Amino acid sequence: MKHIELTEFEIALEKVLHHTTPITTTEFVSIFEANTRVLAQDLFCQKPLPSFDNSAMDGYAVLRSDAGKRVKIADTSFAGDHLSELQVTQGVCHKIMTGAIVPTGADAIVPFEDAQVISPTEIMLPTKIKKSAHIRFLGEETHIKDRLLTQGTYLRAAELALLASQGVSSVKVFSKPKVAVISSGNELVEPWDQAKPHQIYNSNSIGIFSFLQTLGAKPTYIGALPDDKEVLKDSVEKLTHFDLVVSSGGVSVGEADYTAEIFEEAGLEIIIHGINTKPGKHGMFGKMGTTYVLGLPGNPLSSMSMFLTFVAPLFSKLSGRESFYPNYLYARVKEEFSIKANKSHIIHGTVKNGEFQAFNNYKYSSGMLTPLTQSNSYIVTNKECRGFKKGEWVKVILHSEMNTSENISFKSSN
Repeated sequence: MKHIELTEFEIALEKVLHHTTPITTTEFVSIFEANTRVLAQDLFCQKPLPSFDNSAMDGYAVLRSDAGKRVKIADTSFAGDHLSELQVTQGVCHKIMTGAIVPTGADAIVPFEDAQVISPTEIMLPTKIKKSAHIRFLGEETHIKDRLLTQGTYLRAAELALLASQGVSSVKVFSKPKVAVISSGNELVEPWDQAKPHQIYNSNSIGIFSFLQTLGAKPTYIGALPDDKEVLKDSVEKLTHFDLVVSSGGVSVGEADYTAEIFEEAGLEIIIHGINTKPGKHGMFGKMGTTYVLGLPGNPLSSMSMFLTFVAPLFSKLSGRESFYPNYLYARVKEEFSIKANKSHIIHGTVKNGEFQAFNNYKYSSGMLTPLTQSNSYIVTNKECRGFKKGEWVKVILHSEMNTSENISFKSSN
């Protein structure tokens, strides 16, 4: 039986990211197609925000010196009107709608509800009016040549709206990494086939495939391959045009676990094979020419856990993102539970109302899927951790935080 040398979790993650080089090819896409893409250029302000002084409220454009006085209503300014000739003078105000240009001379906006209507053409102003109240001034958000977005920014709705505000209709982004998904194992049957009693349906591939789609990838599913050296060899040799290959199964040290061996024969430089963590002990990472390979264990929970903690950050860096570690939040442990020391643990559970509850109090196996379907988050411990007491603070990462953002340490605050 082949011996594998275990790498500590944090060191393994550092090695994976250290050896991952972002892709450099780029393309221009419409902003309607740029969601979840990665910006490949710095973008600067071309049109100040706001681009003119405008009202933040429906109300009256007034002079503060008229506070507490009756004033005449001269005109009305609507959003989109170009009324440069409008001017507020002593004893005179103008109705103004949200987003409309502030008339010349006005130094405050009084909301409709704060003024007393005397007649259709006259109002009484409040006795106190704050300077510049409810006025949004030209350039107060961004000025010409301000840096708006940096290369490596992960584009979402907010960023795309900002681009649209600058009149940008297409944007330069990094090309999407080409990702292949494969599984191996004689026991595997695809969900659309009929499984015999001694067979299991291939759940890993659809889980990995879907996770990759969540990250913004367009993965290619190669299939579930048998534990046959010749079939595996033929399939592996056809994967070199992909940027990343994610496989599940066959990376252990059993007599029929050929995946690592076949990849190595095809030119894979194995950087990591074996991680001192539960689940995911037999995870593998390497590079085959220009193709990165991540071999995940065959047990469903092991495979999914390794995806969350290794594939997601790797894919984010490969995509050109400037940040690729997950965001986290602090929560208190809801119920005390213990774990075995000497290895890191990936523990799934639910965070709610500021408390983290480990799924089934961390009594589950790596062959299960329900710890994922009935959890919304996970924690990662260091190898010295022996468990958590009720009320203890831990760093919790939401499953939805695969769209990573901030460089953090996975180590638990134990």
